[in-house]
Amino acid sequence: MQSAVFDGMGEVVSLLSKRYTLAINSSTMGGIVDDFLKQKQLREYFSEINGPEVSMSKVDKFNKVFRDFGAMPKDCVFVTDTLGDLREAQIADVPSIAVTWGYHDLTRLKQGDTIAIVNTPNDLERVINNHFNIDTAIGSRAR
Repeated sequence: MQSAVFDGMGEVVSLLSKRYTLAINSSTMGGIVDDFLKQKQLREYFSEINGPEVSMSKVDKFNKVFRDFGAMPKDCVFVTDTLGDLREAQIADVPSIAVTWGYHDLTRLKQGDTIAIVNTPNDLERVINNHFNIDTAIGSRAR
């Protein structure tokens, strides 16, 4: 099965990586995620990939990210497409953003605790930057 990157997401990942440290906490094996990112020429943007070989619990994976990068929950934002992930992020006190182009639909995502639910990668970038009070005025993409 061939997976695709949602249209516009590659550019947004590249832009976000210039301002933030990006890590992946996934239910998919880390090696599979790593291979996918390499195939899509996105691997260079991520500092860490934590799959189920690290832990089945996203809460444990959040704690690993906190340790590895000297971060606190308030320093992070978690982007996800599932209600279960939203619930685990809430337990870890990590602010979350849900995306509507993934596994769960909008109705289901609304059942979770989020700082936003976004419909496009550009919306995702804007919400992340706003969350961290980063100027997103026209022209700010020139970094």
